[in-house]
Amino acid sequence: MPDTPAQRRAKLKYNKKMKQFIVAFSPNEMELWDYLSTKENKAGFVKSLIRREMEAEFKAIEECG
Repeated sequence: MPDTPAQRRAKLKYNKKMKQFIVAFSPNEMELWDYLSTKENKAGFVKSLIRREMEAEFKAIEECG
């Protein structure tokens, strides 16, 4: 079913809020690419790694302060 004009406007408004980051893998990093390729949800996997790292940093800051 085609989008209505209101749906198209809503999608455009939402997409303007989205952020995108592209990662390139060199030939020397193919083992990273191969591993990531095994993940069904690549974006979710990368986001979980970032969240884990952020939590570790925040915990370290709290322990020092």
